[in-house]
Parts: sequence; C-alpha cells; structure tokens
Amino acid sequence: MPIYNKDEQARKRIDDIAHIIIAELKGKGIRVKYDNDDAARPGWKFCRIRIKGMPVRYSAWARDIETE
Repeated sequence: MPIYNKDEQARKRIDDIAHIIIAELKGKGIRVKYDNDDAARPGWKFCRIRIKGMPVRYSAWARDIETE
C-alpha cells in the first residue's frame, strides 16, 4: 500500500516500483493485493487487512523510495 503526503510524483514512483514487485511475486505464484485506494487512510487499511487475515503486509513510504 502506498503511503505519501499528497505528492503525486512520489505516488507515481511508488506505483512504478510496486508494479515491478507485484509482477515478480505473481511470477513466483504468490497472490498479491495492491491496496492503492486513496479514499482510505493508512490506519484503516492496516485494520482492514488484519481483519482479513492477510499474512504479510508491505507498506511503501515515499521516503523509503527516495533513499534507494
């Protein structure tokens, strides 16, 4: 799930990297859910996936992308 502060360039960078990661994971037969819903805040998203019982969560922050 992308986390950014209304910076569209950061969102695009996160989306680009997320699609690369998603393609690699799906290529290995792993199911992936990319939650890029802008209407929900991160806390709500974390709660929603915890309720669903999703075993692994990866959050991509804009500042993480900048350091790579």
